[in-house]
Amino acid sequence: MTTTPTLANAERAPDAAALARPYAGALWQGVRRRDAVLPHLPPSVLLHAGPPFASVDAVPAPVRHAAVQAMLFEGLAADAAAAIALLGAGKVTLMPAQDHGVATPLAQVVSGSMPLAVVGDGASVAYAPLIEGPPPALRFGTRDAGARARLETVSAYGLDILDGWLRVHAVAMMPLIAEALAHGDDCHGRTVAANA
Repeated sequence: MTTTPTLANAERAPDAAALARPYAGALWQGVRRRDAVLPHLPPSVLLHAGPPFASVDAVPAPVRHAAVQAMLFEGLAADAAAAIALLGAGKVTLMPAQDHGVATPLAQVVSGSMPLAVVGDGASVAYAPLIEGPPPALRFGTRDAGARARLETVSAYGLDILDGWLRVHAVAMMPLIAEALAHGDDCHGRTVAANA
């Protein structure tokens, strides 16, 4: 049975090619620390996904856990209790990542020395944190110290090896995304094909 598209369906179904056009030239160009690409942000600012929180008390537990991990990663606090105290006293601030051109997943926060993927098309640039892989990971809001150890490894690899390679061999993002979608990824929750 063939269904004839209605005007209502046509209006709801976006043209994939039209949506992709503005991003056609997007290249993964390198890996840089947040403080290198956003030097106006002090080390006491942590970037999170979503809108601003009304207060420190409104910060969901997973984001709070990731913020504690980030403060420990940065050496801003000696332990979790000190990190929570800094957050409660307003000495460390949580700000929306997207307001600074950073896309960050789930509960993850991005601190000053964390590595960011640098993606641009010559006219604009955006950033996203390199993630540590499966749990324990900051994006899941873990308290497990293993996430920090993995983040240190990912940071070293991203900044010391991957960045240099990408500066010579930038990766076109749209063909990679198209390939991933063709193999069943949604480029959000399922990224098996894209990672491969």
